[in-house]
Amino acid sequence: MSITYVERDQNKADNQSIVTVFLLVSMLIVAISMIGLMSTLTMNVLDRTKEVGMLRCVGARAKDLWTMFTSEGVFISLVGWLIGLPVGAALSYIIQYNLQESLKMDLPLEYALHYIPVAFLITVVGTVLVVQPPLLRAIRLRPGEALRYQ
Repeated sequence: MSITYVERDQNKADNQSIVTVFLLVSMLIVAISMIGLMSTLTMNVLDRTKEVGMLRCVGARAKDLWTMFTSEGVFISLVGWLIGLPVGAALSYIIQYNLQESLKMDLPLEYALHYIPVAFLITVVGTVLVVQPPLLRAIRLRPGEALRYQ
């Protein structure tokens, strides 16, 4: 059985549509993850308000608090990134296999390795941006208010 050029081009267009859908779903997942990270870090700041007040009383500067909360957020997101990378690859293979079986056509799975450092950079930059709202709340607290906080 031979495939004509028209059929081959149609298959490529179909494959590109599938890739685009997966890319959009991936972006949605990342956005939801960032919202979850912001929620987690906001709760972390609220839970540690007294600790922030004590740190401010003993001389911690805004820069020190920024470093502490930002590094904590980056660490959490990097752990998620390190877990997500192999899980995402495994899910990609499973989805590719199932689509090949159901569509009865060859769907090549290619990983562009240059996307890995790009994803890493997006993770770090996104985390630093997402950490800012709860971080600004912690930095603006006066030590007395923070120590009275229940």
